[in-house]
Amino acid sequence: MSYCDMPEHFSIVRFLGDILSEASKRELRVLDISGYGSFEDKWMEVVSLMFPKLEVLNISGRKFCEEDFAILCNNLPNLHTLHFGHFNLENLNGISKLKNLKHLAIDSSQFLNKKDVEELFKLKNLKTLSLSHNSRVGFKYDYYFAKRLPELTHLEIKWRDADDRLLKKILLKLPKLQVVVANDTRINENVAPPTVAVYTNTNLNAIIKSLGYFRTTGKREETLDAIQNLWEMRRNFGVRKISFCTPDQITAGLNEVELLLHTFKFDRKVVKAVNSCVEIFACFTMDDGHLNAKKIVRLSLKNLENHLKNRTPPNKQIFKSIWLDVRRFIGNTENLNIDRIAALAMESIIYAGGAFNWELNCAEVLEKLLDDMNLSSEYYKKINFRKFHKCLSVIHKQDKWFAQTRASVGEVIKYIELFM
Repeated sequence: MSYCDMPEHFSIVRFLGDILSEASKRELRVLDISGYGSFEDKWMEVVSLMFPKLEVLNISGRKFCEEDFAILCNNLPNLHTLHFGHFNLENLNGISKLKNLKHLAIDSSQFLNKKDVEELFKLKNLKTLSLSHNSRVGFKYDYYFAKRLPELTHLEIKWRDADDRLLKKILLKLPKLQVVVANDTRINENVAPPTVAVYTNTNLNAIIKSLGYFRTTGKREETLDAIQNLWEMRRNFGVRKISFCTPDQITAGLNEVELLLHTFKFDRKVVKAVNSCVEIFACFTMDDGHLNAKKIVRLSLKNLENHLKNRTPPNKQIFKSIWLDVRRFIGNTENLNIDRIAALAMESIIYAGGAFNWELNCAEVLEKLLDDMNLSSEYYKKINFRKFHKCLSVIHKQDKWFAQTRASVGEVIKYIELFM
């Protein structure tokens, strides 16, 4: 069960009590009530007693009293995954009672010294650990690794001051470590031995590598963060920052973002992030041959099909971006599926009704494809050519367009009229 967008001072106890049957409470295994805002006093104790079989709990961002936290840990012995943390969190007292805990994520905290985190080392079965920023001046991140964590295999750290020196010290205390995720740090990906994979966002190659890891492990939020890092790199530093990227590396990036669509099943935020990636890679694809241009077109069309299927409003920027990219590459890219592209251009114009500027890009694409189109193809079976002709006429009658643009629309109209 997940419910993150609760208002401030929300009565979580009453809410959960009202929506869940007694049988559901007894059998519930996963609960996500992360977010911001305060719950009522003693909520932790009541919630922990409500779900005796709970195994996964996310209360990140929710404030709580340290004494209540110890009670929660005592009441939920079956927890194997716990995600918590807030700006007033001062210690981990009580967490050692979670003998079965394997996955732990601690967000914001205010730890001061080693004693505040010493119970962490009593979690002998801990395999994954994610540690975020600690706001208390004087706290040393070395304290998290004052002792060995013998079973830990995956570590994520989110401290801007973390560097290669710190990672080398950490490795001495984590004998089974396999993966380190160190985004927004000063850690280099090649500092660890070959047995430990380090994922960072320091450059384009590192981000592409991280995207592959986040995708295969199903980490949606981390995937979105990595793509945001890529976009910010492009926005803040321009082409020069990532111009060293070779055509082969661009190919790897395009392959990766295409796989993201399938892994996350065209999730709305992932689709938006992928669109950003395509825009970035398109900047470097013009002169690298046909392979990446073809990938750009294929990925753009796959995105377009999803937006048409989901009835994304035609005034959204995504339609303009997609058809700009398709128009850009259509003239110098070999072995494209001409009829698929033409049919999607027609469908897009019918969907928008001739009312938007980006439809001109569709018309210009169609004009370039006229000689190679085969209207008997299966791709055109769903196209209402009379409606398509009507929408083209709407566009053509508008005198605000350049003469050359109106001429392109006119050529498409004359071609369609031959078959009506």
